[in-house]
Amino acid sequence: MDLNNIKNEGGIYIKENFFTKDQFDKINDNFLNKTFYPHHQPEKYECGNRFQAYPCYQFDDTNEISLIIGNYFKTSFNDDFRVETTYRKVYSEELLKSKCNTRYGFIHTDGGMYGNCLYAGVIYMDFSNTGGTAFFNAPSDKFPDIEIGAVPNRLILYDNKRFHAPSHDFTYEVRKNICFFIYDK
Repeated sequence: MDLNNIKNEGGIYIKENFFTKDQFDKINDNFLNKTFYPHHQPEKYECGNRFQAYPCYQFDDTNEISLIIGNYFKTSFNDDFRVETTYRKVYSEELLKSKCNTRYGFIHTDGGMYGNCLYAGVIYMDFSNTGGTAFFNAPSDKFPDIEIGAVPNRLILYDNKRFHAPSHDFTYEVRKNICFFIYDK
């Protein structure tokens, strides 16, 4: 896999059925058993309370899932990288109360917020016709240039400087996904 397309040309890498069926079933079954803490996105955004941003709940896991993702991308980085993983869930009811109460959350990049992060990605846990991740050419855009739909066990990887936002499907009570960040060692 040539990651130069992603880094230098703003491309997006998509991998269907990223985990094996057994891995995905286990991760999905254990997803809600994690101890999530209330948070907001973008993470480094200063706000009076989490409802002034994109409210979410997170569980940080840099072990099991990070190892699987790391092994998958190992040859692309020559072992000179690390992966951090976060389980995330967003409740539609809370999102409707927030300042981000539209289909698209904050349009942002992960480049400035996560230091030496090279790439960011998402693995979806649910299927949604109108949910997923939206990509924009500029933060002032009202509509996305590209939108990748949420399909269970679909991995997407993109350049950390690419403008993006979650695309929320309000027909679901909760949006569940696994976010990950690939850092230069």
